Amino acid sequence: MRRGPRIFRCGLVVLALLLATLVYGSYFYTEYLWFSLQGYLGVLVTMIGTRVALGILVGLIVAAILILNLRLAWGRARVMLGDYLDLAMVGPVPRRQAVLVLWTLPLVLAFLVGLLASREWLTVLKFIHRVPFGVPDPLFGLDAGFYLFVLPFQHFAYYLIQSAVVLSALGALGIYLLNRSVEMMAGRLIITARARYHLSALLALFLGLKAWGYRLAIYRLLYSPRGVTFGASYTDIHAQLPAFRIMTGLTLLVATAVLAAAILRRPRLALGGVGILVVASLVLGSLYPAFVQQFAVEPDEINRERPFIAHNIALTRYAYGLDRIEELEFPYEARRLDVDALERNRGTIDNIRLWDSGPVRQTYSQLQEIRLYYRFFDVDVDRYLVDGRLRQVLIAGRELSHAALPTGARTWVNMHLKYTHGYGAVVSPAAEVTEDGLPERWLRDVPPRTGFPELAVTRPEMYYGEAPAPYVVVNTREAEFDYPLGTGNAWNHYDGRGGVRLGLPLARLAFAVRERSYQLLLTGTVHSESRIMIYRQIQDRVHRLAPFLTLDRDPYLAIRDDGSLFFIQDAYTTSVLFPYSEPHPRGRFNYVRNSVKVTVDAYHGEVSFYLFDDDPVALTYARVFPGLLQPREAMPADLRRHVRYPVDLFNWQADVYGKYHMTDPMVFYNQEDLWQRPRQLFDPERASFAGGTGQEMEPYYLVMKLPGQPREEFVLLLPFTPARKDNMIGWMTGRSDGEHYGQALVYTLPKDQLIFGPMQIDARIDQDAYISQQLTLWGQSGSRVIRGAIQVIPIENTVMYVEPIYLQAEGNRLPEFRRVIVGYGERLAMEPTLDAALRRVFLEVAVSEPLPPWGDEEGATGVESLARRAGELWRQAQEAIRRGDWTAYGAALDELGRALERLEEATRQ
Repeated sequence: MRRGPRIFRCGLVVLALLLATLVYGSYFYTEYLWFSLQGYLGVLVTMIGTRVALGILVGLIVAAILILNLRLAWGRARVMLGDYLDLAMVGPVPRRQAVLVLWTLPLVLAFLVGLLASREWLTVLKFIHRVPFGVPDPLFGLDAGFYLFVLPFQHFAYYLIQSAVVLSALGALGIYLLNRSVEMMAGRLIITARARYHLSALLALFLGLKAWGYRLAIYRLLYSPRGVTFGASYTDIHAQLPAFRIMTGLTLLVATAVLAAAILRRPRLALGGVGILVVASLVLGSLYPAFVQQFAVEPDEINRERPFIAHNIALTRYAYGLDRIEELEFPYEARRLDVDALERNRGTIDNIRLWDSGPVRQTYSQLQEIRLYYRFFDVDVDRYLVDGRLRQVLIAGRELSHAALPTGARTWVNMHLKYTHGYGAVVSPAAEVTEDGLPERWLRDVPPRTGFPELAVTRPEMYYGEAPAPYVVVNTREAEFDYPLGTGNAWNHYDGRGGVRLGLPLARLAFAVRERSYQLLLTGTVHSESRIMIYRQIQDRVHRLAPFLTLDRDPYLAIRDDGSLFFIQDAYTTSVLFPYSEPHPRGRFNYVRNSVKVTVDAYHGEVSFYLFDDDPVALTYARVFPGLLQPREAMPADLRRHVRYPVDLFNWQADVYGKYHMTDPMVFYNQEDLWQRPRQLFDPERASFAGGTGQEMEPYYLVMKLPGQPREEFVLLLPFTPARKDNMIGWMTGRSDGEHYGQALVYTLPKDQLIFGPMQIDARIDQDAYISQQLTLWGQSGSRVIRGAIQVIPIENTVMYVEPIYLQAEGNRLPEFRRVIVGYGERLAMEPTLDAALRRVFLEVAVSEPLPPWGDEEGATGVESLARRAGELWRQAQEAIRRGDWTAYGAALDELGRALERLEEATRQ
């Protein structure tokens, strides 16, 4: 009767093991198939192989150490009644059970230690394949690579050996207590010679490791937060460093004393040594540094800390790439611009962005999603050569949202076989508006239509994108929904290279187990040429292949010359271990490089990694994973034209630069010239009022001509203001085009002139009687006024400000562009078009006066200028109709008639 329950329990154990093998085996097998398809099987083998090998190696070493020490301790067990052992506090225990525990306990502990150690696989690989920086630290002269690659490995080895020694000591002490080798008798501690020697040796070894720990702590001083800046301070070098060195020698002496005490049977010698060590640790490690800090440093802090502040400044600037930034003076001249200057910078004027991402995404959602299951998850900013001109555009992919399907339509067939991909994209010029106040759409609709060959999309299907997406099975007997077509739908079958083939029954079974989908096994629509697509979200896909890279928040869509759609993902190499470098206030790192660009084919799903910076961390990864990172030149030229200075990197650099542009330690200490981001009252992303004191301004892309440059280029720009002030003090820009890619520039403005910052321009807009009245009236007429992001536009030797205004009717999520505000010097103007606002400002025309064209009335005979004038007058007439101003409508029509007559005459000439 006893055998029945035993067999049942054994059966349950076997069943559990089989299920675990099936689940985990299916996961690893499908990962193997997926990595093989991507061409990065070596990456998977390296990651898993190193983990397994490291875990086994550490586990065996720890098991050997534990078993050796436990066997030494077990030798004193006394035999009783033949097959029993008499253990203190336990009594007779069967020898077989005791031996089983003896072997099982160290194996379990070794397994756990090995499992924890396997997590440090990348630490070990970076140590083995490390690449030096060529940048020494200012205290010990060691290469920065020592702190990023060698020191973490030494800490790993230190804690690993320390864990083995501590576990061995605890295990040996427990056995000595059990077998009465260590016990209390008549108030005295009785310990056998064997136990004394053994435990003393383990304690001495622990103290020797502690001495090594003090040695490692010396190098950790370069991460000390004690001083004015991050890194070793005066107190760390003149108090803490000597203390660590003294403690290193003292700990070794105490370790020797412990061994001598065991041999000489003088336990007080060991106890005295340990007591001295504890007291010395308290005095030297805590009290003495605190005394030096309070009585030697604080009374003369700047002079004491000056060299250490300089170290922090130099290495922080290097760690964030601030030392690469070229700092220039901007020769600001008030009232410098005129009409001729604007015409000379027509490429900049024609690319001033009138659409923010928030309003334009809402507009796309209303006009271009076409069906309820399409979504625009993001709107990106890029540039394209259109008709031979560099134009800033907004681009968004039309992705499929399974969550938007009606509840009744979310069947397994629809979710995984039919609705498999998004379709096409929308592209709008950032600076153009239709007569209805909507974004001009150069690429639109389903199927995609465009009048520009540069934007033609020939492969619009998007199987991979930014949206979270479940697995799908393609090329099945079930036709896939392609796009809506009138009252019906268009259907297709996937014929690309993406997805793992399900030809083998084992692969089909493994994916069915992995996805917990029995339908994959039972459906008759899947055949040997069918493919299953997993990891379809761009960032998830990239992270699976390269989990050691930090990804930018915003992958963006690009159209290649052959009409295919690709995503470009910026990736960073980061570290928290760069010596003396200030940790980023909003990130867990103190070193960053935009070393890698990743491209993902939206149709085939192919992922490529390109090395764009000879960063030692990235070069180390290239050694760890051969074949993963391709050289920059290997990126196709048509994709290389769309790489851009990434916003996340620019933000991180700007955050740090606001403080670390000060390179003089005295100025830095006093924070005399602290910069900050400007603040703005409105949130352009949410298309709403930011509330309170506003929010920090985000950088924005522009197509503009930088000072002293011959042509326009695509840049990222952010103004700066002094701390706790709103006037502008400078601006930072990151370049993206051609040979200038990755260059960052900072232009400083003269401090003896007042140059308005964005917050001040917003305040002046609110104080302008005409503009504030108009905005208030619109807001009271059943509409919501949305103020866009204010842009600072440097042109030649001065700056102007542009802020778009949108109007959204209550209950309608379709924002319409209604006005644009232009500020320059002391003048502000709000007009229906940017051209009209510029004329109002630079021709100094009062609000009550009609606008003349550029130049003299008689001289404005150019066909292009007259055509612009006619278009402007037509828009003014339409705007007059909307507000019911029939007098203004008649005046605009009269002037339009005269403009058309002049245009006709100019055409004949």
